[in-house]
Amino acid sequence: MLSGLAYSQNLYCTGKLQHVHVVQNGDVRLKTDYKGDPIGVCNVETKWKNEINPETCKAWLSASYMALASNRDIKILFKGVSVTECSKIPSNNNAPVVNALYVQ
Repeated sequence: MLSGLAYSQNLYCTGKLQHVHVVQNGDVRLKTDYKGDPIGVCNVETKWKNEINPETCKAWLSASYMALASNRDIKILFKGVSVTECSKIPSNNNAPVVNALYVQ
């Protein structure tokens, strides 16, 4: 048996948005019905975790506001994570990098 190796998988989390937060430094955080605390997803001013461009972030922010206003589900894809449950995604800026955000 191997120990100490993190299993890496894709995790899709689907649910309703409860809040969309944009904080002073431009970080965007989404609070969903499957997670008690907000999840940091991107920044509208600077590249997020060296992966998500501000232009992508602004598109996700717009889609998130639309989903919130129309009471539609969003689905977030986290690629290569060791977490197996959406409720266990780390909060705020400790969340893994979002690979895609879908409005359903």
